[in-house]
Amino acid sequence: MSLGLAEMLEVLARSQASEVVPQLGDSYAGRTAATVAALLAMLAEETRTGPARRLEAALGALALLASAEVEDPALAAELRREAEALSAAPGRIALAEGHARLLAAFARLHAWADMHAPALAARCRACLVAIAEADRLPPPGAGPAGPDH
Repeated sequence: MSLGLAEMLEVLARSQASEVVPQLGDSYAGRTAATVAALLAMLAEETRTGPARRLEAALGALALLASAEVEDPALAAELRREAEALSAAPGRIALAEGHARLLAAFARLHAWADMHAPALAARCRACLVAIAEADRLPPPGAGPAGPDH
């Protein structure tokens, strides 16, 4: 049986927390080992859930891009084309090029909304918050990879 990356990081985190930290106690080395265990746990959880969190946030931005009512015909057509192209292969959004295209189109939508549609601009900002939250590493113990689990 082989372990995936998340499982290997989780095993290392638990081993560090249960075997190394207690032997070193409350010394500088012990606190450093505890920090390493926490970082390994965070990386395990990020490996397990990070890509799905980021894709969900990107799909939310794509949905807003596709549904936004923009009164500038040229911009509306451009955004619609971009949304259709990205919707045709949603897995491409997870790749750097697709994500960059999505964010560039979203930035154009947000800039227009800031000038012309305050409610749409607020929805854009909410999407940006979701995108930022999706990139945040989970704190130790926030999920099953935490050293206390």
